[in-house]
Formats: sequence, structure tokens, C-alpha cells
Amino acid sequence: MIIVLDKKDKEILKALMENSRYSIQEISEKTQIPITTIHNRIKRLESSGVIKQYTAIVDESAFGDMITAHLLVQASGMLPNMTKVSIGDIATRVKSLEGVLEVTSVVGVADLVVKVCCKSIQILNDNIIRAIKNVGGVERVQLLIVLKNH
Repeated sequence: MIIVLDKKDKEILKALMENSRYSIQEISEKTQIPITTIHNRIKRLESSGVIKQYTAIVDESAFGDMITAHLLVQASGMLPNMTKVSIGDIATRVKSLEGVLEVTSVVGVADLVVKVCCKSIQILNDNIIRAIKNVGGVERVQLLIVLKNH
């Protein structure tokens, strides 16, 4: 189902993307849209799948001495038996691995950008990177370690 977003929908979504914990009252004050309209539109945006989930953006340092990294994954699109595999299937398999926080499909030097978090470089290398390289269709993995989030 394709839903067309108007100016009010976009204003409501912008407020929720800024802070998904805003109350309907707070969104109304920010957007000058009536509370009832906001309530009905949020319900419609949720049921149509435009709003997929509400999530927390967490400061990884709260977990202690953790290493956050982004992995650039290049895919061959082929399994070892020469069967084709889609980027979506590879992304789903990678997303299920322990330590993987996000998987994003991209265009450019890589096919996927994978955000991971773990306790040590050894775990990152021995467990996470090795597991990703073993996913069928993955050709190459490049590592970018996060020094600081801004």
C-alpha cells in the first residue's frame, strides 16, 4: 500500500524523528496541528507501515568499554555453489549475527554498511568479522573503528 504524505504528515514525522517520546500534546504545540488530527494521523501512519517502530538511540559508552565499528561489506551475489543470492538475503543473515546492531544497503564502494558493537578487537575479529565473511555471498569486509560519535 502506497501512502502519499502531505505537509501535516511530514511535520508529524519530523517531530517523531526528532524525539519519538514526544507526546501528542507536545507534537501539537510544535506543529500547530490539532491533537485529534495528530492522533488519527499517527495511527494511520503506523497501520500503513510508514512508522515501522519507535526506538531508542543509545550512547554505546553506557555499556562500558565497548568497541563500535562499521564494516563495509562487498557482496558477490553468488553462493559457493554458484546459486544467486540477493543483497537482502545477505543483509538478513548478517543482521541475525551476535554483535550486529544495524545493517544498511548502500551504493558505492560497498553493498552493505554493518554497525557492530563488542567488548574487544579480538571478539570483533575472531567472532563478528569471521562470521560475516562466512555468510554466503559475502566477498570482502573492510573495517572502520569508531573513535568518537559527534
